[in-house]
Amino acid sequence: YPADANQRAELRQRLDLPEGPLAIYIGVLDSRKNVKWLVETWLNNSAAFGSWRLLLVGPTSRDACDADLREQLQSLARDQGAGDRVLLRDFNPRVEDYYRAADLFVLPSQNEGMPNVVVEAMSCGLPCVVTAISGTTDLIAHGSSGMLFEVNSEISFLDAMTQLMESEESRCLIGRRAREFIVERYSTEKIVQRYLQLYRDM
Repeated sequence: YPADANQRAELRQRLDLPEGPLAIYIGVLDSRKNVKWLVETWLNNSAAFGSWRLLLVGPTSRDACDADLREQLQSLARDQGAGDRVLLRDFNPRVEDYYRAADLFVLPSQNEGMPNVVVEAMSCGLPCVVTAISGTTDLIAHGSSGMLFEVNSEISFLDAMTQLMESEESRCLIGRRAREFIVERYSTEKIVQRYLQLYRDM
């Protein structure tokens, strides 16, 4: 569920997160999730992102090819003197605290099924900027309940981000619509009723 301004401030303090606008990615750090592209795009367009920070929360991939990705991301930020603009945190079992402490959610994946992280972010009232791929397009109506962008398209990503970064009113409106959609379609009560109906039909 969403956090109000006071709750968000308390969460930031408890999680040792800075003040100011914060975009968050939650998920495993691997190639399929396209996290390195996200960080490189963020660092290469620092003027466009202004005072916004990017927070990555998640475990290191178990795949051997991505085992050192976390270190690569930290090095990228450090080499560009942006250690305070790109932050990394290990996975936390109370991951909902990170959603509720953020202002905006980002998912740059190249492919997904039904991404739970997007459902979770939307349920917390976060406006989401995600790639237009299978699964996300079932959850988000572009410009209404979130923003979609093309995989690996810097221009498309910046356009989607800019529309939300520049307007707190738009973030609040889209976040509210996102939560309403999830509560209506994916709340525990709704899913239970759909399972029960399936069993009855069978």
